[in-house]
Amino acid sequence: MFIASIFFFCGETYPALIIAQILVSLGTLFVTYLLAAKLWNHQSAIIAAVFLLSDLASFINSQQVLTDTLFTFVLSLAVLIGLSLVNAPEPGMFRALSAIFLLAFAAFIRPIANYLIFPLMLTFMTIWRTYGGWQWKKIAATTIILFTPWGILIGGWQLRNYLIVGETMSSTKQWEHLLFYIGAHIVAQRDGIPFEEARNQKLGYGRYSEVHPETVGWSRAKLIQQWKHEGLDLIRQHP
Repeated sequence: MFIASIFFFCGETYPALIIAQILVSLGTLFVTYLLAAKLWNHQSAIIAAVFLLSDLASFINSQQVLTDTLFTFVLSLAVLIGLSLVNAPEPGMFRALSAIFLLAFAAFIRPIANYLIFPLMLTFMTIWRTYGGWQWKKIAATTIILFTPWGILIGGWQLRNYLIVGETMSSTKQWEHLLFYIGAHIVAQRDGIPFEEARNQKLGYGRYSEVHPETVGWSRAKLIQQWKHEGLDLIRQHP
């Protein structure tokens, strides 16, 4: 969506995309400053910003078409908003919902963020009970309200994935990794051949239908299931 938005407004030019990613990186730098200032002081915030500014990986990633730059910014912003609620006796529904939505968007960028909602909600519940003196009924009702938009976004995504590829998980990349990375290492050791030969020639990475002609015309969902079963079978046969 991020790339599509840039291309929509600026045309399909990669320089515009790189400039947008650099601006997003600057946003992360500013959020880092605000986080450190809120946790410690102005001097610590400057030091934190300088450390991030000196991070070579972040500098390089901002100039490539990767998810790292946008993911870091969205996640940092969610943390900043969540931190602003830590000492608040009331949940601040707008800010709380903003943090929830940002975590959902972070999960769309990188599915690993799916699980971050749970520690955030536990933190909110602890604050409301300990410092706000809320009754459990009020805590439960507020938690349900906050969970609902996250559940609709993430649950809808998982439903879409199930309808298309037959898996509810947020990403099917793990089954590709299982067969063409872990499985390829097993085949390489078993047959005494280089990893690349095992992955490309034996398992058919990037040319699966050539190595397995019976899969020609298969849907993406059926292919994913095949890779899953083939990878698991390799592990079972060679634990």
